[in-house]
Amino acid sequence: MKATTRLRQLLASGNTLVAPGAHDAMTAMVLEKVGFDLIYMTGYGTAAAMGMPDVGLTTIGEMIRNAQYMARTDARGAVGGGVDEAIRRGNAYADAGADLVFFESPFSEEEVERAAREIRTKLMILPGGLSPYIPLERMNRMGIGITILAALSFRAVGKAMYDAGVLIREQGIDGYRRLIESTKGHPMDDFNAFINKDLADIEARYLPTELTASFKQGPSA
Repeated sequence: MKATTRLRQLLASGNTLVAPGAHDAMTAMVLEKVGFDLIYMTGYGTAAAMGMPDVGLTTIGEMIRNAQYMARTDARGAVGGGVDEAIRRGNAYADAGADLVFFESPFSEEEVERAAREIRTKLMILPGGLSPYIPLERMNRMGIGITILAALSFRAVGKAMYDAGVLIREQGIDGYRRLIESTKGHPMDDFNAFINKDLADIEARYLPTELTASFKQGPSA
């Protein structure tokens, strides 16, 4: 099944889809392992992962993902814009065939509710910043299509890496040992099995049986 077809099926379920943000392939794989049906590729996070600010320096080749026809309106926070203009643009996109409209930076839950009621297609919203944190149950009642948690992966990874760096700086190799030992029993403990999950099928398809039989997975480095 095509990814676009699956996404349309999920949108048709009537429930608000939670799409955590991933800034690279590995964080997307981790979120897939957790069990999310939908993952958002964050432009801010992708740029940050490359050591760049989110000011358009990444190329289209680095960012492009073929998902679904989605439109975006930033008119709410733009000079001379507002909710009325955001809704007008949202409906223009809907009439042009957009399956989803990203309503950027609503200032209140009431604005989200109005946009969801008046825009003639599903909405995608991003909580945080200027926008409210709306409980999932209320988003379901409003008919919101998707809520993206764009900062999830790079905020979590940034904090974890900083804390790990402090641990190593303060405790040296013993700190590293403690960090590795702290992952034992965690679903991500066997990192080799996780990152090599498709390797056995590839080996079986392309390598001689006598060669693959001799391969053994070692412990995660």
